[in-house]
Amino acid sequence: MTTQNKPPLSKPPGKPRAPAKPAWLQLAQAFVAGALAPSRLMLAAFLISTLLMLVLALWMFSPSGMRGYAGTFIPRTTNDAEGFVTVEALRIAEQQQRPNLVILGTSTIAQGLGREQAIQQALAQAGAGDWDVHMLSTPLQSPLDQVTLLDTVLSNRGEGAAPVLVVIGQGVLRLQWTAKKMLDFENHARLGLRSEWTDRDVEAMGGTVRPYYGWAPFDNYRFMLLNGTEAIMRLFAQRPAERVIDSYSPGLLSIPYQERNRSLTLQYLAKAVEQSDALFDLQRRLEQRLQAIPGVHLAYLQEGLSPDLHDNLAHAEAYKKGEASLSAFLSSVSVPYWPIFDDVNVADGEFYDDYHVVRGVTQERLRADFARHVAELKILGR
Repeated sequence: MTTQNKPPLSKPPGKPRAPAKPAWLQLAQAFVAGALAPSRLMLAAFLISTLLMLVLALWMFSPSGMRGYAGTFIPRTTNDAEGFVTVEALRIAEQQQRPNLVILGTSTIAQGLGREQAIQQALAQAGAGDWDVHMLSTPLQSPLDQVTLLDTVLSNRGEGAAPVLVVIGQGVLRLQWTAKKMLDFENHARLGLRSEWTDRDVEAMGGTVRPYYGWAPFDNYRFMLLNGTEAIMRLFAQRPAERVIDSYSPGLLSIPYQERNRSLTLQYLAKAVEQSDALFDLQRRLEQRLQAIPGVHLAYLQEGLSPDLHDNLAHAEAYKKGEASLSAFLSSVSVPYWPIFDDVNVADGEFYDDYHVVRGVTQERLRADFARHVAELKILGR
């Protein structure tokens, strides 16, 4: 039997090989794959960068950080008044060798007196002495925020410290601060500071003190969360925000009173006739604390409103009741009261709206009268 030789089996032809990809495309695909696929290196880099950002934020928002170089970058914008006054209060506490004039109040005070340099010039012209002026006003400033700021400012006074003059705004609309509203605002923690004085006042009003965690950045974590991202970005960009104190009146012309939105004002005036014992009790406690510190002086300053607001028949009754309540309080305390808006007869046309005067001559008149009152105290022996 013969065996036929079969031809060897040939390998079937394979698929044609794909042409090689360009080098740039291979690199791009490798980059995308590396970015999307899990990577120990990427994870480590992420964790390390996150940790460094956290450490940086904790340093920036510590008292020492805010007092120093980092504090320059804490405010988010030119109008972040709470950020500016937080940093300024910490810095004043370390500057007790020079006479400090500390002004607290709402945007009405800030707009009325204007920038600190202009106030210093008015004081010098009036012979009131060489003061370092600090405008610690904030919009709708809470009375408890004022307590916190002053506790911070005066926390480091030693023997031989220079005089401090504390000036606090007073006005009918301040009577809106019931105990409930003060406690609600305190829980919002608008400042990056804590205060034993404020804690005692919160307890006196029946509130609960916010918890402490043992380190200032954590004690003020809401402030750090609110300001942290912008603060770090401003630090890296080296672009700090610059405060514009009298930014509440954008021009020289006033809004006609017929066009002013007074719905909120009406609500405030209605509250002004309510029980205000909690506010007055808090202010009396603050007065006692300040009077117990050598070299610290206190004065109250009028927060004047548009004359049309309290002359208008729709609001006159509520305004007069609130004014009578405030006058009774001011008469019961041993603190000088400076009615600068009444002294210089600010007219309705000099107000941009019901709360803020226009820039320019009106501010100069208010500053001059304010400086006259400071000079009459003769704190610096002049």
